[in-house]
Amino acid sequence: MQRCLVIKTSSLGDILQTLPVVLSLKNRYPSMVMDWVVEKKWAPTLEAFKGIDKLLVCDFKTWKKKPLKHFAAIRKFIQVLKQQKYDLVLDFQGNLKSGVIMGLAKGKEKRSFAFSQLPEKTHYLFKAKRLVVKQTHYLDYYHGLVSDLIPKLEPVKPELKKSKLVEELEIDLSKKVIMLGLGSFWRSKEMSTEQIKELLKKLSNENAFFIIPALSSEKKKFEELLGSHSGIVISFPELMDYVPYFEKTTLFIGVDSSLLHLARLLKIPSQGIFGPSSSLFYGSDEDLQGSCPFNRSFIKRCPQLRTCSAPCMKNLNFKKAHNQYKI
Repeated sequence: MQRCLVIKTSSLGDILQTLPVVLSLKNRYPSMVMDWVVEKKWAPTLEAFKGIDKLLVCDFKTWKKKPLKHFAAIRKFIQVLKQQKYDLVLDFQGNLKSGVIMGLAKGKEKRSFAFSQLPEKTHYLFKAKRLVVKQTHYLDYYHGLVSDLIPKLEPVKPELKKSKLVEELEIDLSKKVIMLGLGSFWRSKEMSTEQIKELLKKLSNENAFFIIPALSSEKKKFEELLGSHSGIVISFPELMDYVPYFEKTTLFIGVDSSLLHLARLLKIPSQGIFGPSSSLFYGSDEDLQGSCPFNRSFIKRCPQLRTCSAPCMKNLNFKKAHNQYKI
């Protein structure tokens, strides 16, 4: 097997969760050329990892708004996609968009999920080898597409290209450096101000120095919450801009987000905080899980994750956290 095409266009957290399987495949077959189809917005993140040979960048989020205006860009993407013949095409996305990409790609063998396990059933319109995979954890889910090629999945810390330090900020390395990833695009994943204050108070007893990544719109809020606690609030345009600060971190604590998944990819000790998504599927049984105020149940994600503003984190109990983190 000489060439492989990975289709996982979005979102950022899902891309990071797919990387352990893709890079394990690359480690098992180091001479294999590994290409990846990804949305333009997330390309800078994938570019930072060694092992991915070429990115085929699409911009469906822009194209679908005015397809006629972007017809030339769409045609160019299709031309680039069809230029190369692949021995294996792996569609880890399983929706209509990825099905179209898989259908256009030239591959001796194309693989994706069985009908019952597809996120979007319209994907079944496109011919592929359909595999029934375990759905107990995201690593089992993605590994299922290549379990015959790498029977035992043993994720290793990925190699990164040299990271660029956007801004050098002073960190007190005499203290326990704790990064807190508590911001979120989704209201249902947010912790309350009171919970964040409680968490900071508990952790400050551990002689901690806090690094708090924040969206630019959240920076002022977190600076006020940090108050007199020892630490800094940082805000950068790209996820991988935070890597130099991850490298100084001894513990990451955060909500279900790309920051949490990057921390785990980089093998940083971490405590996940989950609400409208399952800690058992996307994290571990040592993570904290908030409860739905409407008593909805779900296996992976709450179907109202993107629209509900309910306080899923309201009933978190920090006393149940893993002992080694002392929160």
